[in-house]
Amino acid sequence: MYRVAFKYLVVGSTTFAAGFFLSWVLLNHNTSTSDLQWKFGKSEFAINVKQDLTTPDALLRKIFSDSSAKEGTISWLKTNQKIFPAADPDLAYQIELLKPDSNLAKLLRDISEHKKGPWEQLAQTVSVGVPAKANQPRRTFASVCESGAYRGRKILLEDITGTRRITVQATSLYPCPKGLKNPDIQLNAVDAKSLFGDASFQKHGAARAAIVQ
Repeated sequence: MYRVAFKYLVVGSTTFAAGFFLSWVLLNHNTSTSDLQWKFGKSEFAINVKQDLTTPDALLRKIFSDSSAKEGTISWLKTNQKIFPAADPDLAYQIELLKPDSNLAKLLRDISEHKKGPWEQLAQTVSVGVPAKANQPRRTFASVCESGAYRGRKILLEDITGTRRITVQATSLYPCPKGLKNPDIQLNAVDAKSLFGDASFQKHGAARAAIVQ
């Protein structure tokens, strides 16, 4: 899955620049006092000049150790610099503004096409069946419901015990069943035996399915 390695989407140089900027503002605001009061809405945050402003890193650690200061700082970064925490839902709306030819947009498309991260397909339990020989798909192929999610997709099938897996390409279609009498995915008999094993093979069985492409 696509994982964001850092908690906040903040470039290192931007972070240090912000730290130096905040230090400069606070030091020039009142350098004669040992504590500076920083207000965030109804909350107040105290910064000790000698301890907290020794380095930008110390200042930022101090800010993000206090919940109200952290919330206010993130709000400021979002509003003024368009820098968002990785898990912030508002980040999704910023992604919509990306230009299609930007490097980030290309990377996101690649992640989506390979079903990684938020696009990763979670396995669902499906009914797998083997039709009459004349109607069976070729090996490594599958027949699926014509208006279902598996149409035209490559599907990873795993038996319920998690010990056997096969990958098939959905090509041929059949009318979607209204009830559960018909299987969701139809396989060639050889593939079905590979998935379920000779001992437990039947014409119908349950398996977990995930779209991989």
